[in-house]
Amino acid sequence: MSIMKRKKRRLIVLSTLAAVVVGGVFWILNNTSARFFTPYLSMRPDAIQGHIDERNTGEKSQTTEMTYIVYFPHDYEKAYRSYGVIYHLHGMSPAPWWITKRMLNLEVNQIAYHLEDAVALGEAEPMIIVAPYDGYGRSMWSNSADGQNPVETDFIQSLIPHIDATYRTIPQRESRVLQGFSMGGFGAVKTTAKYPHLFGTVISWDGALHTWETLSQRRADIAEDVFNNDKSYFAEYSPARWINENAKLLRNEVAVKLVVGELTDLNRELLRQLEAENIPVEYVETDCQHNLFCMMDRAAIP
Repeated sequence: MSIMKRKKRRLIVLSTLAAVVVGGVFWILNNTSARFFTPYLSMRPDAIQGHIDERNTGEKSQTTEMTYIVYFPHDYEKAYRSYGVIYHLHGMSPAPWWITKRMLNLEVNQIAYHLEDAVALGEAEPMIIVAPYDGYGRSMWSNSADGQNPVETDFIQSLIPHIDATYRTIPQRESRVLQGFSMGGFGAVKTTAKYPHLFGTVISWDGALHTWETLSQRRADIAEDVFNNDKSYFAEYSPARWINENAKLLRNEVAVKLVVGELTDLNRELLRQLEAENIPVEYVETDCQHNLFCMMDRAAIP
């Protein structure tokens, strides 16, 4: 191949990449949820001692294998010890996977940054961080009514066993933290309340902690696409329902933390239910907007 042809090919590749990047930014800025994406545009990864990788379960469900971002403590390859796991569930993202992946990498980086600070201060133990992609972008971390996106099933029956079988984890409830941002906060609270034997701590970062009434009024598209406008089907994934049914286990076995940005009405309503069930909860309202990075700066992670 001549030098001229190689230069031409390189120029085409670079032009294509530039068009993809510019197109992605244009998509974000023109999306109706753009203000929720803006914190990611200015965020740069902090220096951490551990390392972050992208992997997948290697097991295909009805739709796709579950891809996840994973962080390993700096001594993972040397220490030959076992680690607890923080599972982090992302918020709603109608963006293409390559954009969501960038956002999820930033979230894991910031969780790791704060975790390493806590470890250095003797306030926490080193942990593995696992952040799965729901494959759909707005699943509410629930199985879709049409059966096409079995996200909860994939998470519980595929991802967690895969993580425990693949890495040196401590496969016990006390050593698992489940947390999430926005839609992921809904998923974290719902999943912990539904499966309290699997998790010792749950943290919701400005969780979109919907009831059927608030979801159908504010997010009619999700009520239809995920739950088929079926209140009884939504009840299978309702945080309120499972908090009520498993109150005793949650009261005695699970540490609950709600960190709030701007979704105060949804979080205060859940707080009232937790208090009515005598479930201890650490509740923190911040001056942040719907911004995970701001809230992590305001409220320490375990």
